[in-house]
Amino acid sequence: LRWNDFDITLYGTPGHTRFDPLLPPYLRNAMGAILVIDATRPDLLPRAQSLIEMIVKRRIPYVIAANKHDLPGVMNPLDIRNALGISSDIPLFFISAQQRSDVHSVLESLVDSITQFSY
Repeated sequence: LRWNDFDITLYGTPGHTRFDPLLPPYLRNAMGAILVIDATRPDLLPRAQSLIEMIVKRRIPYVIAANKHDLPGVMNPLDIRNALGISSDIPLFFISAQQRSDVHSVLESLVDSITQFSY
């Protein structure tokens, strides 16, 4: 993917624990991460929090995309931040993954985070 003069290679895995063996190699070489969460499923936030711990441990900039914001039962940003233990400086986007402009906003923020991050 070519994005704002950056060549980006995206790798992804579902959040299920059975995919955990794939995460260390991905994170070892990653310059940034996008964590996609289901904004309608608070029961999945503990798993998301453990994934954030993996990312933070490796000192990788990241952004969070709270998907399904267009559906009923969406959590509010403060509840998500509190459940995930993230501060206000971590970008949190409410998106619909089906909307190209929403996805572009997340990518733009990640590229900004990577270029401003102190490694």
